[in-house]
Amino acid sequence: MGACTRHPDRETRFQCLKHGIWMCEECLACRDPELYCKHRSACPIWFMAKRRRRQEQEEQAASAARRVHVRFEPEGKTAEVPAGATLLEAAAAGGVHVNASCSGKGLCGKCKRVVESGELDREPTALLRDAETQKRCVPACQSRLRGDAVVRIPPEAIERKLKVAGMGREATSRLKGRVCRIDPLLREIPLELPPPTIEDAVSDLDRINRALKQHGGDSEKLHVGLTVMRQLAEAVREGHWKVTASVVRHGGFDELREVRPGDGNEPCLGLAIDVGTTTIVVYLVDMADGRILAATSGHNRQAACGDDVINRIVCAETEGCAS
Repeated sequence: MGACTRHPDRETRFQCLKHGIWMCEECLACRDPELYCKHRSACPIWFMAKRRRRQEQEEQAASAARRVHVRFEPEGKTAEVPAGATLLEAAAAGGVHVNASCSGKGLCGKCKRVVESGELDREPTALLRDAETQKRCVPACQSRLRGDAVVRIPPEAIERKLKVAGMGREATSRLKGRVCRIDPLLREIPLELPPPTIEDAVSDLDRINRALKQHGGDSEKLHVGLTVMRQLAEAVREGHWKVTASVVRHGGFDELREVRPGDGNEPCLGLAIDVGTTTIVVYLVDMADGRILAATSGHNRQAACGDDVINRIVCAETEGCAS
């Protein structure tokens, strides 16, 4: 992090490695766009300025262009886009999922849509069968809107609803018995500290150390950060000397992450996240016994840039993002 060269009062994370200057988001622009720069292939300033210029050009063209409306059935979602936009762009504007494995290059044929009304200009393709052409089936990425239209998503292309109900119970039953000893990285330890007396006038931290040692902790290898030190006195008195200590074990050392009032009755929860190329699944796990309490899932939005990672990398390099 550094201060913007033109606006010293603004902190920024963008630095031009060629000139060694810092730029805030308002100042983001390459100073030498026509000259060679060895940092350009990995320069966020170059990509963000390029994307900003493209967005400004698109917004200017969109404001001057005639607007058309598209309705997507069977969901009934609508979108308003400039005339000449592709059905794929209209679907993205309307929040309609389209399986475009080739990232809109017209190579996969998976983004087919049936035109129920309206006129479109489409590029010739060999990916449609004669029967599909007769039914006015078109590739969304190669079809440009000339006016208002209504299109229908074929049944085979409708985004499948992900099964969520019962996922936690099924996963728990499959994993039951496979892990004999559950030893999470973070432990929630309830502690009851003795109040200070004239005979025992040690600090709050020393009382925490003694109590943790009784639970098998190593007070000589306990790391305590400034954040915990600031909350320690208030926590132990608010809880009337009953607190819960959150301890993380890593690298042979214990780190005291948090001390909060209470006897630790609330469960210690963790998240298990499975990030796939098409699906993202999140499990809420009870860290005491490994039970999965809840689960949810959704489609990976990067799938709009292609099915495989290579297509998504290409999309990120050309568009400046991969969302």
